[in-house]
Formats: sequence, structure tokens, C-alpha cells
Amino acid sequence: MKRFDPLEEAMKEEAIKKFRKAGEMLKSEPANDPAKELEPWERKQESQVTALREKEMKSLVLPENIRMFFNENAGVGTENISSGALPQLKITEANSKNLLQNGNFSTPGQLYYSPTKEEFPSVLCSLLAVSRGFYTTTKELDGETLKRNEDGTLKLKFTQLVGGMILANQTPFVTFVSGTRLDFMWQFGKEVKLYTKNTPMFAFEVLLSTQKVETKWGFNSVIKYELTKDEEGNPSFIRNLATLEYLKKAVDLVKEMFAGFIRDNEVNPDGSLTSNKTIEVVNEIKEGF
Repeated sequence: MKRFDPLEEAMKEEAIKKFRKAGEMLKSEPANDPAKELEPWERKQESQVTALREKEMKSLVLPENIRMFFNENAGVGTENISSGALPQLKITEANSKNLLQNGNFSTPGQLYYSPTKEEFPSVLCSLLAVSRGFYTTTKELDGETLKRNEDGTLKLKFTQLVGGMILANQTPFVTFVSGTRLDFMWQFGKEVKLYTKNTPMFAFEVLLSTQKVETKWGFNSVIKYELTKDEEGNPSFIRNLATLEYLKKAVDLVKEMFAGFIRDNEVNPDGSLTSNKTIEVVNEIKEGF
């Protein structure tokens, strides 16, 4: 039996408090079109690969209590994956003004964690949940003026939110995903869903890093999502049951955070807030996950 560790328990409680605080303080940072429908041959291929992955998962040697936990919480956090003062994890771009603790600017291409003003080339984490897609307005560099199209209409952005926990120090984060970056998140979604028939998404160890890709506007940095694997090519799991339990609690908190953000920031095609949809938005998110 694992010994009770007061320090570890305190860290878990602190992580949950950070999520609650983030939910209260979440501000707008507003986003590519939703995923396309799969062709029949793609559905058949995905079904075959899913069957193979399920067979691989059943062959893994896991403690019975961990296997039961995975089965009971299978699929949690993946339902919406498809083709400011907040704990934000984002990419530092060339024109970003992300300041580090020492007063210097963060290095372009690095992952930047805003609460602690730290940068990382990569982060090992647990991904807790992904929000449904929604549209928001966007702002110019001055942070005040709303961007507009050539015809004068407001420029809207399709966005999804990703919530997770940095495993090294049990620190929560939220990432805004839009534009080219959606494709990488959706691609990861296809991969992880092959395993979530009998395992919750938050049980996987996921490595986040950055990569430069070429777009019609030039080069852009994106976040890569990578399932860590063991020597035999199987996904690496979090195997501590206490850690899994508190990550499960964090899933509910991050969903509430998403609901509050979408309620306050989602817009109609004309740019007006969908405030009259508040109840539907909250219910859809809570039921969707």
C-alpha cells in the first residue's frame, strides 16, 4: 500500500484550487473549419486500426485496480476532439511579448507558461478535456480594436480549448487552439481515440512540443501532441491510482471553466454574443464530456 504523503496531497489540493481560480478569472483570448466527415474507406480503415489497438490494450499487463479504473472511465475527455489571468500554456511567436522571470523575452518556438513566466522546449502532461468548437471575435495587436474583413464584417475565429495538467509539478494549464494548430490537435485526437474504448484520455502521458509548419501566410509554430510509448510501442500510462482519481476530479473543473468561457465569449456569425444560449451551452458541454 502506498504511504500517505502530506506534501503530495497538498500539491494535489493546490492544483485543484488553481483550476477553480482559473475558471473564475478566465478572460478572452480569442479561431479553420470543423473536421470533415470521413469517407467510407476511411471509416473502415479506422475501424480496423481501432480493433487492433483494443487487442493491444487487452494484452497490456496492468494491476487489476488500474484496469478497472480505466474501464470505468473509458473515453473521458475525448468527446469533443475532431478533424487575461489564467493558467495559459502557449507558443512564443517572433512578435510575442512573453516575459520570463528574469525580465527577458521568451524564445520564439518555446512553450510559455504564463502564471510562472517559464518557457519549455517540451512538457509531459495529462490532457484532461477538449471543448467543443466555437467562434469568437479577434483583436488587433493593440488588444482593443476588433479585426474586420475587407467588407467591414467582423473577423471571427474558430477555436477549441484544451485543458491539461503538467505532470512534473501537477500544474494545470489551458491552451487555445485555432487555425493551422487545429489540424495537429485533431490528428492527435484520431490517434488517442483508438485507445479510449477502455481507457480515459487523462490516463495517458502526453508529450507537448513545438514544430514549425509552412502556411500560405508564411511559417507558423504549432503544438505537437505525442503519446509517449514504452519499448514495445505501447502507450505510457499514469499508474498511480490516487493521481488518477484527482485528475478525474480536475476533468469536471476544466469542463466548468470551458462552459464559463464559451458562455461569455461565443459569438453569432454577425459578431453578436450568444448570451441567449447560455443555458444550452453549459448543458451541452457538461453532457458532451
